[in-house]
Amino acid sequence: MNKPLKILLAAPTKIGRTRVGLNLGQALMKLGYPVSYFDYDVGSWSQRLTPKPLRDKIAYYLGHEEERLAIAQAGREHFLRHHSYATQAKLLLETISA
Repeated sequence: MNKPLKILLAAPTKIGRTRVGLNLGQALMKLGYPVSYFDYDVGSWSQRLTPKPLRDKIAYYLGHEEERLAIAQAGREHFLRHHSYATQAKLLLETISA
């Protein structure tokens, strides 16, 4: 199995085990970098894309477990409410029917 495919297949497991996650897709696009698991390994960009304020914020949330968990739970609930397959299928059907 090639490396990009291994990274892609391992991503859900790795993301699920992280305590703080960063979605750098938009930031990378604005900087002109490709936004694809096949084009970059997030770890290789970490020092260039994490300035001191971001590192401080990550350290804060790692030190405030209850607050971090509350944010994670709210994000999960938002995702399930607005981005589930059922929600997206309903939106698709509404759009097609309109």
